[in-house]
Amino acid sequence: MGKQGDRRTEDGGWYGLKSGLEMRLYGFHTCFAVFESRKNDIIRAYVTERKVKTASAVLKFCADNKKAYHIVTDAELEKIIGSVHHEGIGMVVKKKKPMSEVEFMKTLLAEPPKPLFFMDGVSNPHNLGAIMRTLAHFGFKWMIGNEDALPELSASAARTSEGASELVQMVRLREPIEVLNDLKARGYEIIGTSSHNSISFKDWTPKAKTILVLGAESTGISNEISKICTKQVAIPGTGNVESLNVSVAAGIFASHLSFGLIK
Repeated sequence: MGKQGDRRTEDGGWYGLKSGLEMRLYGFHTCFAVFESRKNDIIRAYVTERKVKTASAVLKFCADNKKAYHIVTDAELEKIIGSVHHEGIGMVVKKKKPMSEVEFMKTLLAEPPKPLFFMDGVSNPHNLGAIMRTLAHFGFKWMIGNEDALPELSASAARTSEGASELVQMVRLREPIEVLNDLKARGYEIIGTSSHNSISFKDWTPKAKTILVLGAESTGISNEISKICTKQVAIPGTGNVESLNVSVAAGIFASHLSFGLIK
C-alpha cells in the first residue's frame, strides 16, 4: 500500500534523514498538529495498519502531493522512529526554521505583551515537552533560553508536548543576558523561581510584562541570571522534599500568571 522510494536498512528503518534540516516525529497529537499547521513540511509518513482509517486524511494528502508514505507494522515503526510510544504514526518532517534574536524581538514587541518563560539550564526533553504543553494550555507562546543550554526540539520533547510544540515558539538566544536586560529596560519584570530566600508566589501580583525564569532541578537558577532578576518567588510546601519537578512548577506558575492577569 505504501509508496516506495526510500532505501530500507537492515534493521527495517529508512535512510534519507537530512542532518540539521529534518527530524522524526511520532505520536498521534504531535503528528496531527504538524499536519494541521504545516502539512507541506511533511516529507514521509509512516502509519500502522490499525491506524490507517484514523490517519486517512494524512495518507490522502501524501498520495495527492506525491509524498512518500508507508504502511508498517508496530515493530517496524518502533525501529524507524526509535520509540515504543509512537501510537501508530510517525513522520519525517522539515524542522521549523529557528527564530533569530532580531526576529524574536521584532515579533515580541509588535504584539500585546504576554509573559515569557526562560529556561535556565532546563534540558530534559520530557520536562521541556511537558512545559510546552502547559504553556499552550494557558495561551503562552514563548519558551526562550540560552542556545548553549536549551537544546533544539527533539522527537521525545515534541511527543511529550502532545502537539504543543507547534504552538509554542522556542527561541535559543545567543546573547541571553543582553536580551533579558533589553527587555528589562522596556518594563519587563524578570522573576526568578527558587525555594530559598524567596517570597511565596501567592504574594506576587503578576503583570503582562513578565519573564519567568525556571532553573535546572539540580542547580537552580544560575548566578548570572539570578543577578538580573527583579525578585525571586517560591511555591510553598511542607519541605519534605527539596523541590517540585520543574514541569510541575511551571504549571503552577503558569496558572498563577494566567489567572492573575485575567483579574
